Amino acid sequence: MKSKNLLNYFLLVIVFSTLFITIITIPITNSSIENQTLESSQPSKTKQDQNPSASAWITNGLPVCIEGNEAMLRSICSDGADGAIIAWEDNRTGNLNEAVYVQRINSDGEVLWDANGVALCIITASGEPKPVLCSDGAGGAIVAWEDYRNGNNDIYAQRVNSSGDPVWASNGMPICINDSYQNDLNIISDGVNGAIIVWTDQRLGNSDIYAQRVDSDGNIHTGWGVDGEIVCAEASATQNLHSICSDGNEGAIVAWLDVRPPYSGFDLAIYAQRIDSNGITQWIPADGLPICWTTKFNDVHMQICSDGVNGAIIAWSDNRSDNEDIYAQRVDIDGNTLWPDNGVAVCTYSSVQQFDDFAEFMCSDGNEGAIITWEDNRTDSSYDIYAQKINSTGDTQWDPNGIVISNETDSQENANIENDGRGGAYIVWEDERKGNEDIYAQYVSSSGNVEWIANGTIICNATDRQRSHQIVSDGAGGVIIAWSDDRNGFWNTDIYVSKIYGISFSPPSGGGDGDGGVKSEVFDPTMILVIGLIFVAGAISLVTARTYVVRKGGIRKDTGKIKDYIKQREEVVEDDIVLSKEKHFCLVHKGPIEGYNFICPTCNAYYCIRCVEAIKELENACWSCGKPLDPSQPIKSLEEEYDITPITEKESKLDATKGKSDNKKLKPKS
Repeated sequence: MKSKNLLNYFLLVIVFSTLFITIITIPITNSSIENQTLESSQPSKTKQDQNPSASAWITNGLPVCIEGNEAMLRSICSDGADGAIIAWEDNRTGNLNEAVYVQRINSDGEVLWDANGVALCIITASGEPKPVLCSDGAGGAIVAWEDYRNGNNDIYAQRVNSSGDPVWASNGMPICINDSYQNDLNIISDGVNGAIIVWTDQRLGNSDIYAQRVDSDGNIHTGWGVDGEIVCAEASATQNLHSICSDGNEGAIVAWLDVRPPYSGFDLAIYAQRIDSNGITQWIPADGLPICWTTKFNDVHMQICSDGVNGAIIAWSDNRSDNEDIYAQRVDIDGNTLWPDNGVAVCTYSSVQQFDDFAEFMCSDGNEGAIITWEDNRTDSSYDIYAQKINSTGDTQWDPNGIVISNETDSQENANIENDGRGGAYIVWEDERKGNEDIYAQYVSSSGNVEWIANGTIICNATDRQRSHQIVSDGAGGVIIAWSDDRNGFWNTDIYVSKIYGISFSPPSGGGDGDGGVKSEVFDPTMILVIGLIFVAGAISLVTARTYVVRKGGIRKDTGKIKDYIKQREEVVEDDIVLSKEKHFCLVHKGPIEGYNFICPTCNAYYCIRCVEAIKELENACWSCGKPLDPSQPIKSLEEEYDITPITEKESKLDATKGKSDNKKLKPKS
């Protein structure tokens, strides 16, 4: 009796304390609102007015540009704050004058800059400026593109700050305006708010590799010449199709395809070079370090990524065995190859393994190795998606010749990959299993376990095609995906984005907060009342709850509620499961999900977070497939683990004196 009174007194103290704090805080908080300023990394009031409606992440993606013209996604990078910045070209200014646009999305799926994008250049005079971008390290990005305004293909660039304002010259500053032809751009951050841009250049007659470094103010960096520095200009041959990664010292490592003698267009070789922070090449020979000279192939696709310790890993398609295979090589910062000559085999299965032209098919594993994904036709004539992890010494870590990511019917292609920050990876691809190109994704752990439903989870299956996707880490263990989308018509291509993370997948359906993505420092006084009510609810729970009361002889629970739970679970029918998967309704409360959702990693059934956490605590079994909702924990069967029996007559009378005669007892089986 005394303990009950003490709890009631505790409840009263919390209630009156909450009311007192609320009364004295509201006027103080309100009086400070006018003096608060917006966060420096967010848009100005002007931009807020231009983009008054913010959307949260939603099924089939969040619209980023629906301006009404053909928009082609080209590049994506992190904003350094768990969001992303994307770049595209579209023809709203005319078919032969594609403009360059950018947009920033924050971690909650809110569009932060001008509706339908910020224009960086509207005078490219180019049908395909193909913008590329990298983070500027301050919430913005540096963007480079091909530009024909001077009558030949040049390179221009622009920096956009965290608020969406272009900060260099209007319509961009020239990076290279040599009279020759420059194209095929790549860009990386230099690590100190600037960028290194690499391109193919024909000023000496053949295609050669050039680079330029620019600082955060748009100045050519000290030591780098006007119109760029030579990375490779071997006179007797063509160098092209390059790939670039950081050397970790404000420079870059560049790899490319090369047809210098004794090689030819039917036997491409792979070379690499490091260019330091001052624009000086570091490796010998000066025209590039040979990486592989036995490809026996005229359609090599090659890519490079950092090994995390100032060196690089290079992967490529290879025909040395008269069958398209995958090989890789690692090189350190001093230009020493660390694995056997001509690379180690990643996959040599007796089928065709290939890389897509525009895919980012390799990423670091975070431990001096790499994870590689490719298209593979070992199952039938259509292509499937496979992956392999290779460690720092060149040894494959997963199943021989790779693990299957998706081998669904029809083709899966253009697989992009991004590290999850824990040694695993997200793999996203375009999939034709339902007739049109849709976006699917899979999550594979560090040990090579495919964590989501077999053959991938749908990211977007809207009408018509979704294509040309790009992905980037959100900095918090997930990835943000952007793509071009034809749901509104082939000649009316739009840009959409979505987000995936861990085993739980893609956040909130529903609208945003209506502030145009602008978050202020102002503290909403109503939150104090909400917090107070939460405390009150907690206190009431302490006073009235009768579940999980420990007693001698076992654990007491509210049997009526447990029986109701079991009954509700057993009443789930196939129509409920279909509705959950197709409409993204919670399988438990059978309604729309407000806020974040959870998808069963085995069968794709949807749950709201509150319901799934309750199920995990009680039994950890999916109501649709019966598999674990948390694969790291076992299933706990209530029916098998406990005998649900009435409380004995003696115990019932004892409880009646305490007002608890309705309770039943869950008694663990011996």
